Amino acid sequence: MADQFFDREAEVSDGSEDEEVRKETSKSSKRRSKFEDSEEEEEEDEDQLREVMHDLINDEEEEPAEDSDEEQVTGRKRQREDDLEENLDDEDYDLIEENLGRRIERKKKFRRIRRLEDDDEDEDKNDGQDDREAIANELFNDDEDTGQQPSNVRRDRSDREAIDDRFAELSDSGRSDDSDEDNFIVDDDDRPIQPRVRKPKSQRFTDEALQQAQDIFGVDFDFDEIQNFDETGADYDDEEEDDDYEEGGDQLDDTQRSERSKRKSKRRSARKSIFEIYEPSELERSHLTRFDNDIRNADIPERFQLRSVPVTPCDEQELTDEADWVYDNVFQQNTISVQDESGEGKHEPIGGRKSSHAVPKIREALRFIRNELLEVPFIIHYRKEYVEPELTVSDLWLIYKFDEKWCQLQTRKSNLSQLYRNMQAYQTEQIMKDPDAPLPEGMRLINDVDIERLISVKTFEELRDCWLHFQLYYSSDVPNMKKEILRKERQRKLNETQTDGEDGGGNNTVVEDDELLMNSKMSSMKLAQRKDTYTICKEANIIGLVAKFGLTPEQFGENLRDNYQRHEVEQYPVDPHEAAHDYICHRFPTSDKVLQAATFMVAKQISSDPIVRKNMRSTYFERAHLHARPTRKGIKEIDENHPCYQFKYLLNKPIIDFGGDQFLQIMIAKTDGLIEFEITIDKLDMNAMTGQQQQPATKHKYYDEIKQLYHRDEFSINVQQWNHQRATALEIALDKFLYPSFEKELKTKLMIEAQEAIINQCVHRLSSWIRVAPYQLSPEAQIEEDEEFDTRDGIRVMGLAFVANNENASFAAVVDGDGEVTDYVKLEYFMLRKAEWVSDNEKALREKDVDKLKKFILNKKPHVIGVGCDTIITRYVIDDIKAIVAELNESDQFPQIAVEYVDNELSTVYMNSKKALIDFHNYPPHLRQAISLARRLQDPLIEYSQLCTADEEILCIKYHPLQEHLPRDELLNSLYLEFVNQVNELGVDINRSIVHPHTSQLVQFIGGLGPRKGAYLIRTLKKQQTPLLENRTQLVQNCNIGKVVFINCAGFIKIDTASLSDSGTDTYIEVLDSTRVHPEAYEWARKMAVDALEYDEDNDTNPAQALEEIIENPEKLKDLDLDAFAEELNRQGMGLKTITLYDIRSELSNRYKDHRIPYRPPNAEEIFKMLTGETHDSFYTGKLVMGRVLRVARRKPKSDQLDQANPVRNDETGLWMCPFCSKSDFPELSDVWNHFDAGNCLGQAVGIMVRLDNGLMGLVTTKLISDKEVTDPLSRVTIGMTIHCRIVKIQVEKFSVDLTCRTSDLTDSNFQWRPPRDKDFYYEAEDKDVRQEEQHKKRQGRQSYVKRIIVHPAFHNIDFRQAEKLLSTMDQGEAIIRPSSKANDHLTLTWKVHNGVHHHIDIREEGKDNAFSLGHELYINNESYEDLDEILARYVQPMASYARDIINYKYFKDGDIKREDMDRILKEEKKKAPSRIPYFVSVSKEFPGKFLLSYQPNLKSFHEFISVTPDGFRYRNTTFRSVPSLFKWFKIHFNDRSTFPQRTPVATPVMRTPAGQSSHGSIATPNIDPQAIQRAAASMSNQVFNALSQVAGQTPSFGGAAAAFGGGPPPGHSMGTPFGQGGGGGRNYYGQGTSMQNMMTPTMSTPRNYQPTTPGSMPPPQHIPTSSHQRPGSRSGSQWANLAADRGRSGGQQQQQRTPHYATPGASSQMSISPNTNTPNTARGGGDQTPLVDEWN
Repeated sequence: MADQFFDREAEVSDGSEDEEVRKETSKSSKRRSKFEDSEEEEEEDEDQLREVMHDLINDEEEEPAEDSDEEQVTGRKRQREDDLEENLDDEDYDLIEENLGRRIERKKKFRRIRRLEDDDEDEDKNDGQDDREAIANELFNDDEDTGQQPSNVRRDRSDREAIDDRFAELSDSGRSDDSDEDNFIVDDDDRPIQPRVRKPKSQRFTDEALQQAQDIFGVDFDFDEIQNFDETGADYDDEEEDDDYEEGGDQLDDTQRSERSKRKSKRRSARKSIFEIYEPSELERSHLTRFDNDIRNADIPERFQLRSVPVTPCDEQELTDEADWVYDNVFQQNTISVQDESGEGKHEPIGGRKSSHAVPKIREALRFIRNELLEVPFIIHYRKEYVEPELTVSDLWLIYKFDEKWCQLQTRKSNLSQLYRNMQAYQTEQIMKDPDAPLPEGMRLINDVDIERLISVKTFEELRDCWLHFQLYYSSDVPNMKKEILRKERQRKLNETQTDGEDGGGNNTVVEDDELLMNSKMSSMKLAQRKDTYTICKEANIIGLVAKFGLTPEQFGENLRDNYQRHEVEQYPVDPHEAAHDYICHRFPTSDKVLQAATFMVAKQISSDPIVRKNMRSTYFERAHLHARPTRKGIKEIDENHPCYQFKYLLNKPIIDFGGDQFLQIMIAKTDGLIEFEITIDKLDMNAMTGQQQQPATKHKYYDEIKQLYHRDEFSINVQQWNHQRATALEIALDKFLYPSFEKELKTKLMIEAQEAIINQCVHRLSSWIRVAPYQLSPEAQIEEDEEFDTRDGIRVMGLAFVANNENASFAAVVDGDGEVTDYVKLEYFMLRKAEWVSDNEKALREKDVDKLKKFILNKKPHVIGVGCDTIITRYVIDDIKAIVAELNESDQFPQIAVEYVDNELSTVYMNSKKALIDFHNYPPHLRQAISLARRLQDPLIEYSQLCTADEEILCIKYHPLQEHLPRDELLNSLYLEFVNQVNELGVDINRSIVHPHTSQLVQFIGGLGPRKGAYLIRTLKKQQTPLLENRTQLVQNCNIGKVVFINCAGFIKIDTASLSDSGTDTYIEVLDSTRVHPEAYEWARKMAVDALEYDEDNDTNPAQALEEIIENPEKLKDLDLDAFAEELNRQGMGLKTITLYDIRSELSNRYKDHRIPYRPPNAEEIFKMLTGETHDSFYTGKLVMGRVLRVARRKPKSDQLDQANPVRNDETGLWMCPFCSKSDFPELSDVWNHFDAGNCLGQAVGIMVRLDNGLMGLVTTKLISDKEVTDPLSRVTIGMTIHCRIVKIQVEKFSVDLTCRTSDLTDSNFQWRPPRDKDFYYEAEDKDVRQEEQHKKRQGRQSYVKRIIVHPAFHNIDFRQAEKLLSTMDQGEAIIRPSSKANDHLTLTWKVHNGVHHHIDIREEGKDNAFSLGHELYINNESYEDLDEILARYVQPMASYARDIINYKYFKDGDIKREDMDRILKEEKKKAPSRIPYFVSVSKEFPGKFLLSYQPNLKSFHEFISVTPDGFRYRNTTFRSVPSLFKWFKIHFNDRSTFPQRTPVATPVMRTPAGQSSHGSIATPNIDPQAIQRAAASMSNQVFNALSQVAGQTPSFGGAAAAFGGGPPPGHSMGTPFGQGGGGGRNYYGQGTSMQNMMTPTMSTPRNYQPTTPGSMPPPQHIPTSSHQRPGSRSGSQWANLAADRGRSGGQQQQQRTPHYATPGASSQMSISPNTNTPNTARGGGDQTPLVDEWN
């Protein structure tokens, strides 16, 4: 069949074409020899020139000559001759040439000569770099062309190439690779004089890879010559030249020979190979390595060569065994998890269940693959009779995949079998050394049963069991076995040497080499190199006690296999401890230790026995259960939108119940630290709890079932003791060895099954895209009636790519029927929507772009327009384009062409791909995207193949949410196999791939080819004189395609014979080359045509003419009896051909019919998915989503409703209310009717409109806003609020959803909306975790805070620990505002005093809208502030600046310094200078916001506090504005007792938030009657009282008076300053049990809301500002922010000189974005948002 055809065609190819090739080869060799001769002559001319020009022009100083006088005279004479010759001008040269009749070489007037050595060095330095720059943009790409050019440009380039080709031979004959003197002679500007062209005008190939190779290897480069490079990169042709030089070496002296050898080595080194220029990774990426070259040249399908285990031939018996093995593993053995694609939840084999009739078909498929090297596409198309109907193309790929596994398994079995036999032979030799000696105790001999069990292995797990068994018993003997093998091999070599009588010296080296090789081979076997516990026990001779347990592991395995006690336990008569006493040694000194060691060895032996492992494995896989619980992180993160929500808690879930990608989801969650799970063979009983965490205990143990098989049923004490030891050994074997091993295997299998399921889904998704046929005009369109819209040359498609926000320009591009770009248009303002028009100018620009697009469509006349869609805005864009087409239809009778949605994902990946950058390097990205959109609509298969490059960009497309967790190589291979299926089913027009390079990526998927062979085929065709494939036989004759590859690929390469016939070629055109008929069946097709036309065979009938006639009239083929024809062919030994003959008839009736699915416009659901990006898994009814409130949805009343309206009057206000819009400010009833008549009634509120994150609009009806009755939606929500909702209904056609935000629906206690839980969900564990979480919250509830909805950069919803941690990374003076644990109407301000010292200040709020919003009035110590910015500017930053000043003071002591430490420091300083008074300042951690001043005037040290306030430093009831003034006053008054306070603050624990209303403590006034003070203050006038207050430096709360008397705070109260500023929390002086008014700083004014706490105690101020009026001089939030920024800048300038350690914090540091992102219901743009108040309770 195929072989006969190949031989026949090979005989025909011995004609003229080969002679022409041989002639061309001889011509090229002659040209090469001429070139080499001219090269040598030019080298000799250069040598002479150097001698003539020596010392002629030399800028360097000449050295004294040492030559003889005769040589000097000769030199001067030659110099004079050169001088005379150099004085000749051009006219003199013309006259001399006229007289002589020939041209002479004209001397140039040299000015300066370069050093040859320097130029060579420069050339060597820049050689690699120049080579890279020459081909940097085009070398390593899989594409066949460097870019897309317009057709006229391509024609111009081809014309230039033709001209260059005509002169190629002429230029080749006269060229030289070596540079002459002109390259080194330069003018004053350092430019060469009369530079000669060093390289000929070579042909500029359109093929990118061939041109790259030409640029590297030279003009005469042939890609086949890449084989001539040896390992060092040297060319064999250079060696031939060396031989030629050596032949004439006798005629040269030593000097000439050395000079010539130097020139040769320099020339050879200057010619770098591709392997020297580029990195191996780059060569590998571009398939230019030697390995790639071997693949190209081998006559084996490329995919067969790239398989990890090569395809190898086999005998018939192996084919039969493999067919049975493949049938069992692919079509009989069920998967562990449910991977049924039908959705019925059945356990099916990975290939589907098939009958035993499929086994012979599998065998035939394997024979085709292994023995005939036929690929799957060929088998499924041209060997259907042998595989159909049982096997499909997917089944054949599975068979091909499992053939690789079979070969791998057989190879490993063979290696392990050889190891077994070697060990068996070694044991036999050791025994035969002393046959009478007893066997060593515990020695296990390898018998034939072990080898037979190994041969019968069917799975990799069983093979590993045999390996573990061998490793346990024989690993210690392997080194000695290896030595013995090497010794025997060496001895055999020596014996052969002595027998042959050769000299043993050289052979000893050979023997040593073989010994090293054998040693390396044996060492490659992975064996245990270190001693494990079993080996240690074995060396201690415990193995003897192991034999006394009564059953061997093999016997126990047989009991387990048969499930009954086939072998009885042999009871040892001695007590276990007494038996163990005989084996006591220094390592195991007691009988208990010996028994433990023996038990361990028995357990290890049981766990390593192949029979035991095989039977237990199957049982474990069947009965395994999974138990899962979330981690603390998982409890928070696994919500109902998480894929593992239904598996959050699991108990006793059977492994076999998992399906699809469920187990992979659990493994991902475990990797992310969200879930912890375990797999057990036994069920757990949740009623029996064990352990500290009260985990469920085992309910039923598999161990209890099988221990009877290792048990002796007697009641004696001895038997019971041994039974206990046996049971212990069995339990250890299960729990420590077998269960962990099987769990690992099970996880791996489940992972592989889940990954394969996802890969299949990815392949199906890709198939759904590339199986779509090219776009065809609908019959209703009637566009073809217009001549300008003729579709015979293909369909013109316009693609439009845009950016939704108009950040970049939009582009429209038109491609012709061949996919080439004809024109494009740029639309910069097309995406400006009406809502975005800022001015009339923008509106005009947008209209201008619309007109531009309209003219573009009118001129280019596309048949269809494709618009890329990935956002909802695409709907409006398509509406605009449809409106443009409609306008053109009305104005210019333009056809009503279709405007189609096109998925944007492929075009987005393509526009950013490397191939797009090469194809359209001058085009912007969105223009490349528009081209890709048009091409996809034109032919999806071709456009998707654009991403099948070496960069593997096809993986950038999203096929499945979990594809990132798949093995990259397996996913890529599966996707490529789907391309192979589709491409071979469709066929590839190879000539079109040459003319239109963007289609050439399909060639790699042709059967038998691949990326390397496909690219080589394209290059070979382009190198031909006629770069076209005119018939399939030229694949063999001209393209160097081998027999096997030709058979695989010929039928899938189609040739447009009609176009070739019109071109007038002289080559014979075979009409069958345009069909799917394989060349092996051409004779049958001709026979069918002749018989169908009923031609007489005796006549000289032309079969080709008969074929042409039958193609024109295929109806006559129906009369043929193809079954009888097939029987005749089978009788003649041609095989089964029934289906093939029917396929030939079908193909002749419709050549290369496109079997792909016809294109259809996307339906509403598909458009919804494209525009929103949502799928059924990501967007479903009941899903919890978040949305932003846009407006209130209203329903306007109808006219009849207005007539029947009944306005309602409010009796309290007397105003009338509209019954529809509820507006209630109408004074008269007539105003309501006027309101109706004017159309001002907005209508009744029906709900709120919400925009979701994906852009969809949602409606929350009024009744679904809250569980309570709602009449006005704005009473529950505000515009801009972010709310949580659930999806009630999805309206795909309208792109909208119905939502609910009721609390009952959000919590969904009845599981009406939430995803269903797994049937094995562990509800008790969830309830327990919920209770624990609630208890934990209750424990923290006393100290916890309520999250607030405050939009400010300095505000964070954190506690004090988190605040201090966050401030630890900030600069000094930075502040954080956080919720207070006191109440909802308090905030806490925490600012960083110094490293590790943070001051917490209470902020009281008034005028709050709700519990979560910020109060309109803020108070610190009764000082009022309007907003947080004012607090930061007026309160925090001044204190931070003062604190920074004192920290940078020269006597400041940094660190954690206590009073004891300071006392020691002061004493040391006092000793150094007794006459001085040392003093230092340190920060107080006991009282944040205070600094400790320590000084020692005499023998005793003193410590006082300095308080930092917004007004300055507070020291001894005096405020100082600067550090110098503070310490100046201190130095003067340090011993002034009148300024001393009477008490010293007592340290109290620092609280998170001050317990009182202020951070300052209260002041006690000893020996003073508070009532007397109250009466005295009441009798004072306001003026006198204020004056006294200012003198005392206190606020009108009389705290200053108390401070003047030296009062101090009681213990347990936190203070802001040590003396002077009072605080809340104590009993005030106006009454018992009321809080004391907070004091103010001296410069502060009286609070506007000040009221005396006791009536009549003090008259209020005459003018009290109200909260509705702004205080004089007050500032807004933005003004305070600006003030803070100005203060920060000015403070920074001042601090630059006096405080180098810190920078003054400005408003910028406070206005940074808060890192907390958990604040709900925050609207964009800032401001408070009001939540659903009742639903927070």
